[in-house]
Amino acid sequence: MVSKLSFKNDKKRKRESHKSSHKKRKPEQTEGPQHFVHINNSYVDLKELDPELLETGWTTSVNSVDIKGPIILCSDKGVLAVKDSELVVMSSLEPVGVEHSINFTSDDLVIEGEIYRGEPNSASQVFVPVPVKHLLSATSGFKQLLQQEEKSTEMTCGLKTYENKYVSYLPDSGTLTCDSEALTAEGIFTFRPVRADDGPRWEVFVGSNSAAIGVFGDSVKISKSPEQFVVRMQVLNHTMSAGLREHLAASKTDHRPTNELQLEQKVKELIHDGVKVTNATLKQLKNAIAAGNVNEVMVEIKQKRLSDARC
Repeated sequence: MVSKLSFKNDKKRKRESHKSSHKKRKPEQTEGPQHFVHINNSYVDLKELDPELLETGWTTSVNSVDIKGPIILCSDKGVLAVKDSELVVMSSLEPVGVEHSINFTSDDLVIEGEIYRGEPNSASQVFVPVPVKHLLSATSGFKQLLQQEEKSTEMTCGLKTYENKYVSYLPDSGTLTCDSEALTAEGIFTFRPVRADDGPRWEVFVGSNSAAIGVFGDSVKISKSPEQFVVRMQVLNHTMSAGLREHLAASKTDHRPTNELQLEQKVKELIHDGVKVTNATLKQLKNAIAAGNVNEVMVEIKQKRLSDARC
């Protein structure tokens, strides 16, 4: 799902900080773990969770299933971006404040580190992962890579720019270009998770030879030492966010039996039409619902009310 992009300078709704109020809070044994979730290194009670937190802003991709939708790639040297059809590094990373950030992880350093609070301030910094399994299965040289991905925590994809072009590796120069009209073997990226001291990061490899991507000043080139990137994605697309939104929606659903809900609806309808609902009326409606002829009985009750009004 791709929602409207939000950028660093957009006016934000202030998020309630869960850091101080819940930091040492642990779930009550009687509640069960399903009633709490880790957000910004805190146990947050789902009953106190504002659903809007799960729909706006950016968060950190921890698992390969969450490298999807619009993403940005941040390193300690800056954020990747498109400039003059080349992949470059913008040296400055502009993070949002902790009160505006949300990360679904319990790691202390994740919410403190600026790199884990980065958000795009330009569309040129935003990339969209494109599934490539259909291409891998049809390309003999990549069949082994496809098998490895299915058994691992890696993510393999193409990368589209904001101009709807593909990022591709140029073996002759060791650089990456952002003007390819079609996805080719040299435009297939593999994200491999690494555990850095400060939180979840990814090493990125590209092309038929799985060349490692490195950062040199403001240039992005192939390197023997892979750069470690933090992948930031829209909160709305995160698996945890989707699961929590579904849980919150389900908790608001009326789970009463259908006949009970139907009885309530019919009673409201009668009251709206000026019918006085007595215990006898309720019994009549219950029996009609059970018999499956409640609509006919409703007509009879309303007609009787009109007849009584004329007398």
